[in-house]
Amino acid sequence: MKTNRHNLRVALYGRFSTSRQNAASSADQLRAGEKYATQHGWTVVARFTDDAISGAYEHGRAGLQELKQQAMLGQFDVVVVESVDRLGRNVSEVTALYRRLKFHGIEVHTYTSGKQTDLVIAIMSSVAEAQLEEIAHKTRRGAKANILKKRSAGGRAYGYVSDPKLTADGKLDKGHQKICPEEAEIVRRIFEEYAIGKSPIEIARKLNLEGVPGPRRPRKKGEIQVPGCSQWQVSTILGHASRGTGVLHNELYRGWRVWNQRMYLKNPDTGKRVARQNPEEDIERIDAEISQKGCTSG
Repeated sequence: MKTNRHNLRVALYGRFSTSRQNAASSADQLRAGEKYATQHGWTVVARFTDDAISGAYEHGRAGLQELKQQAMLGQFDVVVVESVDRLGRNVSEVTALYRRLKFHGIEVHTYTSGKQTDLVIAIMSSVAEAQLEEIAHKTRRGAKANILKKRSAGGRAYGYVSDPKLTADGKLDKGHQKICPEEAEIVRRIFEEYAIGKSPIEIARKLNLEGVPGPRRPRKKGEIQVPGCSQWQVSTILGHASRGTGVLHNELYRGWRVWNQRMYLKNPDTGKRVARQNPEEDIERIDAEISQKGCTSG
């Protein structure tokens, strides 16, 4: 227990989970943390952030790793965060981090509820992990609902573009798609050339020589177009039969929407997402019923 509660050194940590959240949210968290430190007469000496990174595991969170390293060197006395779930959404990792900080004489505070205790950390990290599981469950439920309504559950297959509809009450009804003729012609060409004996590497090489843009679309960064890779690859054309990937094995080109082919788990040792094939009886197929209306590419 520290005897002098004034002039304590503070490290701030901010994190938000996905690129869909406001990129300024980490900065907002740090500003609120600075205000909290000032109110207590403390001095902020370090700031750490992890932007657009899930809190499921510590892996890949450079800001948190740096915070842990500096904690062991005794660089600060208090860590201030918005809430316990900013430290993570994994009970074992958050509680282990808290115990490590406590061992080094470092307190954890949230600017919403003050100093954290062992019990509060255990409870709140459990709640955070449960919320993450609930989010995953709701996401899958929403994707399944879209498939059963014969809509896209997310993502974009080459040859198709988004075709949102307006409902009677003026709301945007997403998930609808329509065929893009220019890209559909390339899809037909790939099937035709493969049928007469051309290999995927030959097809890819010819498309690249002709300058036909590949399936990966340019990414948007604000108003600036950042070109992505537009080259055709063998894997793009051939894919994997059991996984339904690649142009030649994508069942959408045969008129079927397929859902639940794979489940994705994060490896707790690496933090990387790993795909696992689901049993055939768990896979759902439904008539795609995609609009034949044309579109322009670009």
